[in-house]
Amino acid sequence: MPPELNAVKRDVSLDLEASAGRLGKVAAGQVSGKLDVTAKAVFEKYPDLSKLLILQTLASTYCSALNTSGMDGRERAARWEQFMSRYLELRAAPEKVIVTPPVQRPASTTPRRATAVPPATPPALSSKPTFVASPQPVAASSREQRYAAYETLLAQSQTESALSALRGLAEEGYPRAQFDLGKRYLKGELGLEQSYRSAFDLFSKAAKSGYPPAQHNLAVMYQDGLSTSQDEALAMVWYAEAARGGFAPSRELLEKLGKRW
Repeated sequence: MPPELNAVKRDVSLDLEASAGRLGKVAAGQVSGKLDVTAKAVFEKYPDLSKLLILQTLASTYCSALNTSGMDGRERAARWEQFMSRYLELRAAPEKVIVTPPVQRPASTTPRRATAVPPATPPALSSKPTFVASPQPVAASSREQRYAAYETLLAQSQTESALSALRGLAEEGYPRAQFDLGKRYLKGELGLEQSYRSAFDLFSKAAKSGYPPAQHNLAVMYQDGLSTSQDEALAMVWYAEAARGGFAPSRELLEKLGKRW
């Protein structure tokens, strides 16, 4: 189950799990269409939850339901193939944008007296902040520069300072640093004690930010059951995410398995 699901209310978690569980009763050829209906209903019911979290929860719960259904392997595989085919299409679709229509004020029934129209004046600049469509390039450049400084410290064998810089960037949510620090924990480098748990947590954060190398490594950890329950279904989900992000090792692996992404 996706770790972020722990942060939502229990009744929401149970509702998502129940929605996925009901898919297990559908015939193999109808799974794809039923997933559309189920996902749409959940998206509309919980518009504040991320689409990726909802789809991952549906995938994880549906996989568990199939494994405990008592069906033979061929039937489970057919249902899972239908589910994953549609899952990947839904995952690639853009997030639905909800536009709130402007409030329509009722027309006044009281006649207005004519008033003199004042001379036109330039509109005042609003001091209210506005949203931007993407992060400001200065912030991204600053992180890249700090990451380059970390690499310089590492090349100069200033391990303690390098690790401190890397941790700072990872804690700020910089995916590249989270991935790098995860690798260090995975191998026990830079004086860190090897920790699959720490590596898994860091890869998860970077993967959910859309960083393909971290998505690939997270898939490997699910596939091998490192610091998590072994889950081939979620492994395939994250390999597909990395492949769509252009990560060659994930694409090559899925091609060898005959899987689409």
